[in-house]
Amino acid sequence: MKTALVVGAGLAGLVAARAIAQSGRYRPVVLESSPLVGGMAACWRDESGSLVETGLHVCFPYYRNLLGLVDELGIDGAIAWGGPAFSYIRRGGDLSELRLPRLPPPIHGAVAVARLRHLSLFDRISAIAGAAEATLSSAAWRSRYESIVFAEWAERRGLSKRLVTEVFEPMVGGLTFLRADEVSARAMLDYIHAIGSRAGACGVGMFRGGVGDVLIQPIAADVVRRGGEVRTGSRVTELLHRAGRTVGVRLADGRDLLAETVIVAVPSYALAAIAPTLVQDNASLHKAARLRHVPVASVLVGFDRKVHGPPGLRFSPGCIFNTWADMTDVLRELEGSNRSLLQLVVAPLGAGQETDDAALGARVVADIRAVLPHSRSAVVERLVVTRTERSMYAVVPGAEALRPGTDVGVAGLFLAGDYVRTGLSPSLESAVVSGLRAARAAIESAA
Repeated sequence: MKTALVVGAGLAGLVAARAIAQSGRYRPVVLESSPLVGGMAACWRDESGSLVETGLHVCFPYYRNLLGLVDELGIDGAIAWGGPAFSYIRRGGDLSELRLPRLPPPIHGAVAVARLRHLSLFDRISAIAGAAEATLSSAAWRSRYESIVFAEWAERRGLSKRLVTEVFEPMVGGLTFLRADEVSARAMLDYIHAIGSRAGACGVGMFRGGVGDVLIQPIAADVVRRGGEVRTGSRVTELLHRAGRTVGVRLADGRDLLAETVIVAVPSYALAAIAPTLVQDNASLHKAARLRHVPVASVLVGFDRKVHGPPGLRFSPGCIFNTWADMTDVLRELEGSNRSLLQLVVAPLGAGQETDDAALGARVVADIRAVLPHSRSAVVERLVVTRTERSMYAVVPGAEALRPGTDVGVAGLFLAGDYVRTGLSPSLESAVVSGLRAARAAIESAA
């Protein structure tokens, strides 16, 4: 059987390998440089045996391809779904919810905003027209705002500054790891449309274990079960080409592996390392290598007691972190715990923030105590800072034009990854879609 090499065992690469194995056209061999599979969705255990991840990974009901994959793997119970609401907790423990009632769009959004009691009547009215416009919009209309930031779009539409700061800013940070004055307006409008235009699309799903354990490992196991291979500790240093065609890879140990097709599923910033000449000469790859990736930190804070708050994903405006959850409400292994283990996302991790983990952790704990009054008498038992210098690509104005397609015009070579042009912003769903498309393109090239 012909061989397909897949470079990178993140979600996109493993999805591509599984789809190729299902087709029976190729035998996939996945090459991963690190000792762990999963890429940015990997998880591991620290010296105490506790779970550590690079961040909070969530899914939405409109993630059709991801949820289809979960169903195929028989792991649908791996996701804990929250209700149709986003919870906001501000300093002093003040709680409000953006809850979409069972009404048709955009009426449900207008009612949800009208119920945000912490906002003034002016703030709430200012949101209704813009949110309704985004909810009912077409993709072509939203693409018109790729060149401006969301904060500018909001100002043009008359949204109040307080509304942007207290409602949209933490949402922007949680979804894109950017600020409202950095993120492309199109990207945020896409999210608003996706959540607001579909009944029941507002619910947030969180995995009942580490994503690497409950999602990535089952995909890798299925690849192997279907006759493929997943090799960790196999670093690719170079793509091999003959007569204008990609024919294989060279490994760090000097060995060459040949194949009929190669799917590259590494981050865009890694392309230049394994294909420097191609990145210079191929317009699509050259642009992709210019995508900027956002630095982010995930901070785990364990308390000696419950510090309370609603279950599920939460947003906190005005804090160093923007998105967080109590993992004792989510992880099966922590069910029934009388303690809290908060996982908080600090993004974007700017130059003005502490480079020292202890100092960053201290700022996070201080903001937790400001937001959750019950935490003020609680003892911090565990504090873990995990930094990712280059996480998802930055969906800033102009970034969409830099995203490559699956096929970059080089015979035998296809791309996968959430930075590939899928019509979706970076997410688990975009990674899955890119993997499926890369596999389909490789299979069709063999026909």
